[in-house]
Formats: sequence, structure tokens, C-alpha cells
Amino acid sequence: MGWHTEINTMFRLGKSDPTNDQLSVGKIFSTTKSNIRIYPVDIAIFLLAENWTVLGYCTIRRSEMKGSAMTLDVEVLSLFSKDESKMFTTRMKEALTITKEFPPQI
Repeated sequence: MGWHTEINTMFRLGKSDPTNDQLSVGKIFSTTKSNIRIYPVDIAIFLLAENWTVLGYCTIRRSEMKGSAMTLDVEVLSLFSKDESKMFTTRMKEALTITKEFPPQI
């Protein structure tokens, strides 16, 4: 017996998170994600928009399980230029397509 757990190496913004134009380097925001998720703490990971565009790097500063959800404190470490974002997004999607992780199965 067990429960569904996700291991995440990228952080994707959700509908209740700051929008792209509200993000700034050094900003820390709290968010809640459904399901139990494992994120690396204090390690740089990709920060993604809801549409899977790579925006920059972030780190999870705090992760707490509450019931069947996770509460996270996320710090924005860097934000990419439009050209950088396009290049990183293209390369990430190519790699995730090879591993069959993209497009996401909904």
C-alpha cells in the first residue's frame, strides 16, 4: 500500500502563483501543489511558466507536506532574456520528448 508521489526537478508556475511579469530575482513566494511531490531543496532547478516555457532558475527553500498537498517556498534565482528562454525551452522540450515526458499526459 502507498500513495502517489512525484519527483520534480523543475518547478512549473500554477494559476495561483505570480505571473511572469510579477517575478523578480530574489523574490520568494509561497505556493501549494496538489499531490505529494519531492523537490530538491536549496539546489537550482528550472523555473517554468504554466505553458512549459523556461523562464530562469529557482530554488525550493522550504517544502512541507500538508495532507495530500505540498506547501513550498520558492526563490527566483535568475530570469532569462527572451532569446535565452527560447533556447532553453527548445532544448528542454527536445530532451523531454526523447524520454517521453513531453508533451505531458493529461
